[in-house]
Amino acid sequence: MDPVRFSNLKAIAQSPAHYLHRVRNYDSQKGRPLTVGTAVHSMLLGGAAIVVFSGATRRGKEWDAFKAEHEGAVILSRSEHAAAIGMANAVQRCKPALELLTGETEVELPTWKLCGRECGGRVDVRTPRRVVELKTSVTAQPDRFKRLATRMAYHAQLAWYLDGNAESGGTAREAYVVAVESSPPFVVTPMQLTERMIDAGRKLYRLWFEQLLSCEQANEWPGYVQDIIDFDLDDADDVELTFGEEEDVA
Repeated sequence: MDPVRFSNLKAIAQSPAHYLHRVRNYDSQKGRPLTVGTAVHSMLLGGAAIVVFSGATRRGKEWDAFKAEHEGAVILSRSEHAAAIGMANAVQRCKPALELLTGETEVELPTWKLCGRECGGRVDVRTPRRVVELKTSVTAQPDRFKRLATRMAYHAQLAWYLDGNAESGGTAREAYVVAVESSPPFVVTPMQLTERMIDAGRKLYRLWFEQLLSCEQANEWPGYVQDIIDFDLDDADDVELTFGEEEDVA
């Protein structure tokens, strides 16, 4: 079995069936178009080449030929390229963020074992003291981003990297996120995870990992439920009905 990577492990929070589908289709996932966020990473941390497609639409012979010629590159429209440059420039103007992003970049950690199962991961930035993730977001307003980042399990991701780094002899104990908004004025917010947040992230990924090991041992990958459940709502009379195009059942 391939090493467990956090991007896959996180899918088990949805259901084991979703995890198995993601792992089985990992190569096709890698083939999806790269995003503006990927371009910002490349501009600041290195990575895939960035090219601009000036065609009117991303289909047809012109698009197919351009995509084939620039396989593996981040292909952006002019507006997307302008946004990526705006985000990258904003980060570079933010001294605390720029300092956090100074170090080894795009670090593929040596594989490590957790409960005998091989694991892996790639960190955006690593120094002897810290690991850092660069995130583009619809908002970098601190309170809103904290809630968004918790729902996205960024704290679990950084705990995973800290622990994996420690298993290979790394000394980093601090974890940071640099958030940059994806629309003007491209506000940047650097944040340090507290010990409490790192511990919460560690507990969360370990819970998912235990579930993964159980599924692998039994070779059973259920969806949301495994039996008939009750369909009941306390406030069913207050539910707003939907009609027409919003209905998606036959």
